[in-house]
Amino acid sequence: MIKHLIRSLVFLSLFSTGVSAYLHPGSGAAPPATCPFGSSFADGCAAADQTATFTDPNALTQFQQSGQISILPTHPQGFNIAGYDYPLGPSAAAAAAYKILGVDPTPTGCSYNPTGNTAGGPLLSCSSSSAAFTIDGYDMTLGGTTCVVISLGGTTTALTTIKNSKFKLLPGCPAVITKLSNAPIQLYNNIYDANWPTVSANIFFFNDTSSGTADTVDIRYNVFLNVGYARIFGGVRGCASRSFRYNYLNTLNAGNLDHAEIDLYGGQGGCAGGPIANVDWEFNFIGLYQTPNQAGDAVFYPSTGALNGISSANTSIIGNTIITNKSTTGATQWGHGIWTGGWANLGNLTVTDNYLDFTGTGICWDNGRVGQGTQNTASASGNTLTLTVGAALGNRVMVGSIITKPTGFTDATITAQTGGTSLGSGTYTFDGPPQTVASSTGWVIAPGYTNPTIARNVSLYDGSTATFPLPAGDSAVCAKSP
Repeated sequence: MIKHLIRSLVFLSLFSTGVSAYLHPGSGAAPPATCPFGSSFADGCAAADQTATFTDPNALTQFQQSGQISILPTHPQGFNIAGYDYPLGPSAAAAAAYKILGVDPTPTGCSYNPTGNTAGGPLLSCSSSSAAFTIDGYDMTLGGTTCVVISLGGTTTALTTIKNSKFKLLPGCPAVITKLSNAPIQLYNNIYDANWPTVSANIFFFNDTSSGTADTVDIRYNVFLNVGYARIFGGVRGCASRSFRYNYLNTLNAGNLDHAEIDLYGGQGGCAGGPIANVDWEFNFIGLYQTPNQAGDAVFYPSTGALNGISSANTSIIGNTIITNKSTTGATQWGHGIWTGGWANLGNLTVTDNYLDFTGTGICWDNGRVGQGTQNTASASGNTLTLTVGAALGNRVMVGSIITKPTGFTDATITAQTGGTSLGSGTYTFDGPPQTVASSTGWVIAPGYTNPTIARNVSLYDGSTATFPLPAGDSAVCAKSP
């Protein structure tokens, strides 16, 4: 009886989330037609679980402020939008009968302690030396009364899958999912309510604290709601590959706090095995409500600038819809509307078919340059650069980075460090013809890339094409904003 009562409460409370959603089936609201925009784009719809339980039917209109100009209500995207044109989150079967830890069987490979986390609350510890394990269809709020911390132990090396489960951040929760292992992980079809403003703690939904360099991170078909100060995922190494696709997010930076990045500290500490094979941020819907007068950080912010030579062989930023707003006082809210980073090299770079609302964004794109204006001093002789990095600029000078200067130097790529402080001030060799430039300021070091495809990125203000400068040393100031 108690078990059925808990499940009933879970089912009824699933979408008390602050946005419009349908509960499928039986909610009285019709789900969207299956993939109404076809299959011309790899937008995730074809492989989505069409029984999933979340869509936001007002996604194209509810994030605009009064008087804000936007073409978004016309659905200008030629692809299916995650969480609008097709459903996300847990399946209908899972949502109708969530498993309850302490009542239902514990997932194989895991142990459950109702008072085991650092705050004295419930802890699910999972650690298997080789066998893959799956956490499927659990209510990690135990009926809305608490939050279960999931700890993926350091001995886990096989694939970990967490799917069709419900999470909510409640006061006093010390963490949500913590990964201590070098295991590959999949987070599919979950729903997470960060519960802003009830909870204002700086807590990652998925926090990777491992020291491994060969894991993969794959996050798709999830729903992230009411996200204020809490970030989505951070510390993520994903040194083999990392993917954030087909997710719906809303209310990022909803509070008067300067954070709420989706991806922060990616690859922290370095990936010793060489470049990350693939980094993909694709076909996500990100809706930002009107917020107080406080600027946020970048939507995708995969570095702090203190990364030890992180690079990617392939980087794709494709098909994202990102809506920002001005603050209640009319000030810009978002520092970087799509990306900022401090990687050495982005590899083969694709930035296409993103739809960006620049209304509340100061900069659309910033590749994590080291220095601007008079912050760096350097000279060139032959193929050697002697560089003094300005104070507080971090250690983003890396092999593969681009050297650029407004005048007097032809852009070149760093091929090696030959002396000086690691990844900072020192001497470097660069490619191309020899060049001689006297010591001067104004030098910029920025992440390099190859074979760039940067096209069809559209302003939601009027449908004009958003352009990003090459090379990567400068930011793109958002245009066409009222």
